[in-house]
Amino acid sequence: MNDADRASVVALLKDGKSTVEIQEQLDVSVGEIAAVAETEELTQAHTKRTPAPVLDLDPEIARSLAALAWGAKSSVPRTRKLAQRTLDGLSKLAELKREEAKVKAVEAKVAAYERKLAKARAELRNIKSISLDGETDKVTRDAIRAWARDQGLKVGTAGVIPKAAMAAWKRHTAATPSAG
Repeated sequence: MNDADRASVVALLKDGKSTVEIQEQLDVSVGEIAAVAETEELTQAHTKRTPAPVLDLDPEIARSLAALAWGAKSSVPRTRKLAQRTLDGLSKLAELKREEAKVKAVEAKVAAYERKLAKARAELRNIKSISLDGETDKVTRDAIRAWARDQGLKVGTAGVIPKAAMAAWKRHTAATPSAG
């Protein structure tokens, strides 16, 4: 958390804003708000002004926040630096969490678009498998595949009939009106 965000959190806490309201205005976590509140000794006043408890943390986290607040106010420079590095680390973790959430949201969008693309490709394959005379039914497609194999062309047992096989079939049926 940078100094500007910290100052904004302090001002909002002093104005009696709840943690939810602060999070809506700033991009900070509840833990960061709690750490600032502890450091600035605003927790009692802040707790009284909010209808719900500010923190619903397990005791170990509460002890850690209290130690962090103590370290930030320490007269020993080494302790203050450690507390600041810890706050910086927590801020970085919160930033990484937000970035990961953004990545997951975009990945979900990509997956949805990939499903749409797969559906569109299947539709395109179906359209491409339709002959010029109209839709080629399964019996006709099976006959085309069998004929193409007899001609030495590579044709799968299902799916789109290759263009080369369809073109050869069309030439064959044009040359032999009774074929098909």
